Amino acid sequence: CPKGYKIDILSGFYGRTNKTVCRDEVDALLSSIGNPRVKKACQGRRSCRVSSSNSVFGDPCVGTYKYLKISYRCKTYKPTRNPSPCNSTPGRCGKAVCKRGQRCVIRTVKRRVGSVFRTPCEVVRCSRSRRCVARFRFSNPKLSCEHGSSSLSCTSGSTIDVLSAFYGRTSGSVCKRGPIKTTKCRSGSANSAVRRICQGKSSCSVRASNSVFGDPCVGTFKYMRINYRCKSTTPTAAERRKRQKRIQKHRSYLAKLGSRYRRTRAYLQRKLKRATGLKARCVRRR
Repeated sequence: CPKGYKIDILSGFYGRTNKTVCRDEVDALLSSIGNPRVKKACQGRRSCRVSSSNSVFGDPCVGTYKYLKISYRCKTYKPTRNPSPCNSTPGRCGKAVCKRGQRCVIRTVKRRVGSVFRTPCEVVRCSRSRRCVARFRFSNPKLSCEHGSSSLSCTSGSTIDVLSAFYGRTSGSVCKRGPIKTTKCRSGSANSAVRRICQGKSSCSVRASNSVFGDPCVGTFKYMRINYRCKSTTPTAAERRKRQKRIQKHRSYLAKLGSRYRRTRAYLQRKLKRATGLKARCVRRR
């Protein structure tokens, strides 16, 4: 299709229903197949290529020479202004739904995880001022060679949330200032050590040394890599509602305990008063 158009499959056929088409070999009259597979290969694309073979569609009529027939049209489409990769990463990214008159913008930043560049998005929420603000802000990974240190920091109103931490060596092209005996070593306590130092703080400093992480590969010059994000300390509307429900539940429970305590205290006071009266009568009789 030309620029600005995409393929819209109307029908797809693979088999034989006519003796006069493709008469190179056997010309029997058998069933057809193919529309779902053609749609899967071409629907919504600008161009595609479909092979007319049994490996693609299966063999609806064994021993019969078949043909492929596709009917399609070129349909216009309007590209989105701000395409977001957030829909493919559930759990980490969220899609905010704003009320009428509100605006929402999802910002994206490239973040490197190991040797792969990923593009997570900031989770956003709608604020009372009819605009969406960031809930999470992903920061660039911190890389430090052995004996060095990395400083992690977040802006005011947010705290550090450690995603992953690494100390060891898995690449020979990073921090090549010292001896490299192996490229298959990592510290198993890196995540817990960095979270213990930085989790929930506005800023921290982590030293890349064996005294912090241990020595996973003796005699090899190692490096440290930390991936983190800045988490907003301002609770969302859903979190505020959940907290309010929890507070209401605790208040109701405390009210029940107080009522039970008052009833029990009144009952014990009556028992004590009665026992005191009986004791006084016994003393007078003697």
